[in-house]
Amino acid sequence: MSEAVDRQMLRDLILIALHVARPTGFSADVLRRRLNAEGIPIEEKELSQELDYLLGKELCEKKASALSKANVRWHLTSAGVDYLEEEGLA
Repeated sequence: MSEAVDRQMLRDLILIALHVARPTGFSADVLRRRLNAEGIPIEEKELSQELDYLLGKELCEKKASALSKANVRWHLTSAGVDYLEEEGLA
């Protein structure tokens, strides 16, 4: 399998995890631990890069808590839901 295919599979798995977390979302740390628990080893830096990529594609978004701006959660956007449905992943 090529690196591009692996990367796309990882991105799809991130979006699927965010779909499961709706409507509350996940912090990056909880998302990373969930992926690791599912047998998908990913480091904090790599997850951050992938989330930034998906953010740029408007498939996910990050929202700071009203109580604490340091508490950031990642959420699936409607475009992310549409993508997963079109790909048969949701």
